[in-house]
Amino acid sequence: MPPARATTELLTRLPERLSIGRGLVLPLLGRAAGAGAVQVRAAGGPWTAAQASGIAPDGIFWALLAIGPELAGTTVALSARAGTSPPDDLARLDIEVPVDHASAAWDPGRIVICLPTFEPDPQLLSAQLDSLRGQSHDNWICVIDDDASSAAGRAIVHAAVAGDARFVVREHAVRAGVYRNVERALTDLPDDASLVALCDQDDRWAPDKLEQLAAALSASQWSWKASGPIGNGNGSASASTSRRSSAVAPVTVFAVTR
Repeated sequence: MPPARATTELLTRLPERLSIGRGLVLPLLGRAAGAGAVQVRAAGGPWTAAQASGIAPDGIFWALLAIGPELAGTTVALSARAGTSPPDDLARLDIEVPVDHASAAWDPGRIVICLPTFEPDPQLLSAQLDSLRGQSHDNWICVIDDDASSAAGRAIVHAAVAGDARFVVREHAVRAGVYRNVERALTDLPDDASLVALCDQDDRWAPDKLEQLAAALSASQWSWKASGPIGNGNGSASASTSRRSSAVAPVTVFAVTR
């Protein structure tokens, strides 16, 4: 009797339309039923191996799938296959045509820092903003999206900014939560920025952080993720962090070329 066909399904909730700029790396999470290594691909391109994190035969897999700028203006089919079984259709995405930055006041050295806040600790937030002010790469703007903090929380944010025009504070009346607040910030970015960096309200950045990330990304057209040691608030490294800890070096930064 022939073995049962292995199947795959997508667990990630994807939008019907996707804006990719110069290109991006799309994270996918799925489940495979049946034996065999899982591979994914976009638009009939090359197969990319997925990483398994479940217990066979019904295991969870994840993958990073590159969506290149040549796919702008098309509908892209995402597929996956397990072992030697035929591929399954996971999703179809309409890829938007990117904005032509040649007609905008686009600055290739400009970095926009997205900083989501909610009821911030005044000392930790002040330390983070001071570390931004001390960056060796000084061509940046910081957009602070406050996620419906109390009046006291909003006052802490404005006091930490202290009239510095490089910080733009956007207050939101409806609480979105941590992830949706970040998403909200990323959907409304300054048009003149070429790179985006995310930071937390309780980080503390090394002075050359932006300079190093910008240099690493200068030759790349893809989204890029960099991780570094996590600090525990007293300058030493630890294995994990919490909302109350402070990072001396990058914790997790997501920088995107536009």
